[in-house]
Amino acid sequence: MLKHTTSSEKAAHLIPQEAFDWYDEYAHGKISRREFLNRLGGLAVLGFSMTALVDALTPNYALAEQVSFNDPEIKATYETFSSPNGHGEGRGYLVMPQKKTIKSPTVLVIHENR
Repeated sequence: MLKHTTSSEKAAHLIPQEAFDWYDEYAHGKISRREFLNRLGGLAVLGFSMTALVDALTPNYALAEQVSFNDPEIKATYETFSSPNGHGEGRGYLVMPQKKTIKSPTVLVIHENR
């Protein structure tokens, strides 16, 4: 399979490691978006454009692999569960391999509406 390589991926090795560390702090909520961009601004004076920096540091979610909900190799269902401490019910989308024969690793994604 051919891998599509963007210009930002090609330029990523030119960006200082500290910029990736700042993105990690931003992505995990340790610094605000404003602080992240302010720090990147310091690199922009070294010849990097802000657009190139942000493109190289942030993921392109549109390129993520997608699986159809009716793929015959998966079993997908909506499940409801009681919330701890009596805060009502939650609803989750559970997807598992159709023919699960061994214990599988788990990927748990939690999205909080604010």
